[in-house]
Amino acid sequence: MKRVEDPGYPEPEPMVQSDDDEESFWMSLSDEQKEEIEAMNNALVFSVSATVVDHRATRLHWRHNGKIYEAWSNVDFNHLTGFARFKVDGRYYDPYFGIGNTSSEMEDVEKAPDFPTRQPTYILTRGDAADKAALEGVEALHALYRVEHDRLKAAYEKRELARIERQRYLEANPPKPRDVTIQFWKRELSDNSAGRETR
Repeated sequence: MKRVEDPGYPEPEPMVQSDDDEESFWMSLSDEQKEEIEAMNNALVFSVSATVVDHRATRLHWRHNGKIYEAWSNVDFNHLTGFARFKVDGRYYDPYFGIGNTSSEMEDVEKAPDFPTRQPTYILTRGDAADKAALEGVEALHALYRVEHDRLKAAYEKRELARIERQRYLEANPPKPRDVTIQFWKRELSDNSAGRETR
């Protein structure tokens, strides 16, 4: 840590956007652009915990309105990572995954069921199958996978290859820690900088 004299940087100007600016921007958009923005703002945000077994099946857990849902999927959910938003039938979805991988050889790993089809599907094992809202996010993920399987798998494999190559490089060339000097100074507080004594 190194204390220095205040260099006298000016305070940043506060950014103020008026309602007129927002209205002008909105009016400049086409009807199609407005519909797209409204659709994006109404995206379904949902969370799913996924445990991939042998890269062949995935155990799913999620909650909806305080109720627990569980299912088995014949999709490798590793392929469904790497993106933040997707669109199915005009509806946007924002999934949040807690994802892990395991092996069926582990003693405490539940065995996946036999699936009735090789098409991307899931078998609900806990929860209300009639509650369409509770299943919408999981349904949309499988609908996406049916259409984009090849691209999703290829993208995942490319990310994995890059990760492995990076890991090997770091193992062969471990980064050397460097000393970092942090310069700081004391300044007089103004109304706009309350609570920010150092920079």
